[in-house]
Amino acid sequence: MTKVEKLLGISKKCFESNEEIVHYIYGAYEKVFDGKNTLRTGVLIATNKRIVFCGKRFFSVFNDIVEYEDVYNVELSQEKFGEKVFIHCKKQSCSMRFVEDKDVIKFVKFIKENKGKRKQQLKGL
Repeated sequence: MTKVEKLLGISKKCFESNEEIVHYIYGAYEKVFDGKNTLRTGVLIATNKRIVFCGKRFFSVFNDIVEYEDVYNVELSQEKFGEKVFIHCKKQSCSMRFVEDKDVIKFVKFIKENKGKRKQQLKGL
């Protein structure tokens, strides 16, 4: 079992009922926590209800959730060591760096289709 498969299994434990994985990417998640810019490796998952980050370090698991209704823009850019997905949110923005995944374009497209929508308005699978 690969690291990505393990993280996907761990993240499913915090899913809501009828929540399913649509797309996911692996890389370094960047966000400001407690006034400090942090970088954590893990999986950013686009589900049919929300966006979930899951990262594991030693014995602790880190989860972060972004609702589609908080997202107002998504950008994809090329960097030296992979691609960067930047998610602009109303409250606090986040990004996924060093992404070398084939499905990154589908991931970004899915988030763009569902940005700003409430859970009741989201497209099913």
